[in-house]
Order: sequence, then structure tokens, then C-alpha cells
Amino acid sequence: MTYYILRYGEIFLKGKNRYEFVRRLAKNINYCLKQEKINGELERTDSRFILKANKEPNLKRVFGLISYSLCVKTTADYDSIEKEVLKLAKKIDKNKSFRISTQKSTKKLKSREINQKLGEAIVNAYDLPVSLKNFDVEIGIDILGKDAYVFTETKKCFGGLPSGCEGRVLALLEDEKSILAAILMMKRGCAVLPVAFKKTDISLLEKYSCGSNIRLIVVKDVKEINNLLKEFPCEALVTGKSLENTEEINVDVPVLKPLVGMSEEKIKKQLDIFTQA
Repeated sequence: MTYYILRYGEIFLKGKNRYEFVRRLAKNINYCLKQEKINGELERTDSRFILKANKEPNLKRVFGLISYSLCVKTTADYDSIEKEVLKLAKKIDKNKSFRISTQKSTKKLKSREINQKLGEAIVNAYDLPVSLKNFDVEIGIDILGKDAYVFTETKKCFGGLPSGCEGRVLALLEDEKSILAAILMMKRGCAVLPVAFKKTDISLLEKYSCGSNIRLIVVKDVKEINNLLKEFPCEALVTGKSLENTEEINVDVPVLKPLVGMSEEKIKKQLDIFTQA
């Protein structure tokens, strides 16, 4: 089993509702693990999740996470941390520079002091060059309670809010643009109910729908969409309309157009990013 440290960001701004957002994020992470048939145990700390899993999941598909790292777990005393840091530093190419970044402090040492002591230990052991700004490798240490987690690589995620924490919207899928519009609403915390006038590939939506099973509903016209809204109450209808296409849709809920301020080039770039992640 391997340890991963998972970080979330925007949720910190949610004040009294933060617990509900974190709980939803944990549910979505576990759903992602189940979809990928990964055996894992998720533990929440004050500001992180710690995942113990038998293999690495694709956590980029879980909105709400800003990054994650494969890490080594040790105890939070300095000697144990230094031992693991030196093991990682030994693998660094001699021509590459490094820096140490510690989050939180121990009872005896502050983060800056830990950085200085570990940096000195690496230089003495392997004579690696130090660079605080233009470094090649960053060795990170997160100290969480009695445990410390050491890592050298951080994988970026999309951030945002956990899908499903901000209510449900109906997404009218007419082309690739509307697929992107639906994904952007997921990133803002919405659960998406996709609807289309013909059979449409929703595999990209399924990829990012951690936390809910989604299915496509095919309708004949806008009247059927309004009937659908009575059966499945939603906060709004989402479309992929942009500035080049401002055709209105007469439905009984507000119509959201998250792409209206994007150029065609930016829309294509954003879609490629989500497709390739």
C-alpha cells in the first residue's frame, strides 16, 4: 500500500458550511476509487486528506482537489524526517538543484529551521546545489500531527468545488461546447443531469462525475425539457452557447451560459485539457 497526500483549497473559504463541502469531497474521492477498482483508505486531517491505496488513482477527475503527491509516511520527529529526506535526495541527479519546503512545524523546530537543517544535511551528504527560486527538484514535507509525509512530486488538479455540493442543473448537450459547459458547472459544485435531442456521447461527463451516476435523457423538443424539469427539479438549464450563438431557449428555469465570455480558441483549449487529463 502507498500513501498519497491530497490537498484542497477553495473549500477553506466556505466558513460554517466547510464541513459539508469536505464531506462531499471525501464521498467523491471514495466514489472515484470504487470506479477505478482501487482498494483505498481515506483519512481526513485538519487541512488535507491522506489516502492509503494499492495503486495510484486519477485524482484529477475529482473537482475540489488542487493537487496530490505520492509520499513516504514517517513520524514527525526531526531524525525520522531527515532519514527519509536523505533517501529521496540520494536519487536526485548530481547536476540538479533542490530546495526544501516544509508545511507546519514540530514542537522543537519551526518550518524555516527544518528547511535549513535538512538542506545542510543533503549538501553534506551528496553535495547537491541549492536554489530557493530556480530549483529543479523540490522536496516537500507536510507535518500533520504525529506524522510527517515526504515527497518530491506534486500533481496539479483542477480545484473548484466538489461536484454535487451546490444543487442540480440540467445540461442541454448539442455539441462539444455544451459538454465543456456542463463540465465547468460540475467544477463549480453542481450535479449535472444531461439531456439531448439525440443520442450523445457523455463519456467525458462520466469521467468527471465522481459522486453520482449520470445518464443521458433524450427528448424531442423544449416542451419535453420543461416536463422533465417538473419530474427532476433543477436550479437552472446550462447550454454551450457562446457570443457567436445567442439563440434563446424558452424554459421554466434560468439559463446559464458559462462559455459566453470565451473565444473559440479558448473553448477548444479548455476542452482539450479536460479530455487529456
